[in-house]
Amino acid sequence: MHMSYSMQELLHAYEIADLEKASHIPARARRFRIWKKTDLSGRPFWGVLNFCGIDTSAVSADRQLGWLEWDGNEVYLNTADAAEIPTLLKRAAGIMKYWKKQLERDYPETPFVIFASYGDNLEFLEDVDDENYYVNMRFFALRNSDTLLDFDGMENNAQPVMWYCCNF
Repeated sequence: MHMSYSMQELLHAYEIADLEKASHIPARARRFRIWKKTDLSGRPFWGVLNFCGIDTSAVSADRQLGWLEWDGNEVYLNTADAAEIPTLLKRAAGIMKYWKKQLERDYPETPFVIFASYGDNLEFLEDVDDENYYVNMRFFALRNSDTLLDFDGMENNAQPVMWYCCNF
């Protein structure tokens, strides 16, 4: 697992020495099982859950599939309790591990990126009672034409992020 320096600092603040070892695949992880479909021209794309409500029955042949996956594969975990942040991070890492294992097992011919970011809404809120800490996870197949993320310098990202690259 790769992560930004800001994610490493966040983990250090919560005394999580090794997030990958501290995380576990949740018992209900099967609900996050990845599925595969094709667009109208037969190009494959992958998704999870309800694909954020995006209609997958007739994806056009000119649609950029990496961005479609980025938009559709968003899984959002959150808590209002700051004391639950370590659990939130461990749960997110466990789901990412589950995805990585499934992608390596079921789709070994396709490279994927599994990406997660941590944040809070504190800077936008006036009322402390509305605190919200979250992890936003996504995955996408890495295609030659896609430029979704620039990994050069990702370690220096100000927002705490972590990612897996699998099947490279």
